[in-house]
Amino acid sequence: MAIEWSLKVVNVIGILDQKHGNSQVMVNGKKEKRCSIVPGMTCDEHFGIADYAFLNGFPTSGGQLFVCYWNNNGKRPSKPVGNPGAEGYVEMVKEALAKIDGPTIPKPDYDTFMEQMDVAQRAREKKETAKAIGLYQKAAAKTAHPRLAALANEQLALVNEEGLAHVGEAERLSWENLQKAKDQLKQVIAKYPGLECAKAAEDLLKRLIEKGKP
Repeated sequence: MAIEWSLKVVNVIGILDQKHGNSQVMVNGKKEKRCSIVPGMTCDEHFGIADYAFLNGFPTSGGQLFVCYWNNNGKRPSKPVGNPGAEGYVEMVKEALAKIDGPTIPKPDYDTFMEQMDVAQRAREKKETAKAIGLYQKAAAKTAHPRLAALANEQLALVNEEGLAHVGEAERLSWENLQKAKDQLKQVIAKYPGLECAKAAEDLLKRLIEKGKP
């Protein structure tokens, strides 16, 4: 219910105040300048929104929420239907959440988990695969929410597939260059600790060592 409702609503923050300043936040692993009181946007963005709201007849341009409803086909939104303000919006969300069956994830828990996932992703991007694996495993083990743990395990599965591809490549290479194939398997074992692909690399390396004996 909350998801269905949110898909039909656009909530926009417009602020005219220019005294609060900027702050540096991490966005996709990079520092960017954002609004100090609304870190999800820049000050130029919320200035423009407030100006637009004022010129187009919204009830206020002082920083509250401007609400529009979309139709079921995702077409253009209706004219503004009112401004519930921050407290009114919170009540709307609470009402929607109360209709959800099953467990929910508190935002602080979600934010903490996603911070860990971001650190792990940056490690992957730097080719620090073993470090990333440890971070994903830690994130999955520490969270009390199965749905969040599943997100970390999905990433581990993707990393494992990558490692298994290297194992398959080493097996094909063993027919042409046995020593090079062994070296590649050793790299997989070191790079993907604790994953199925590392165990597969160990098993194949053992067979190749036996194969190379006179």
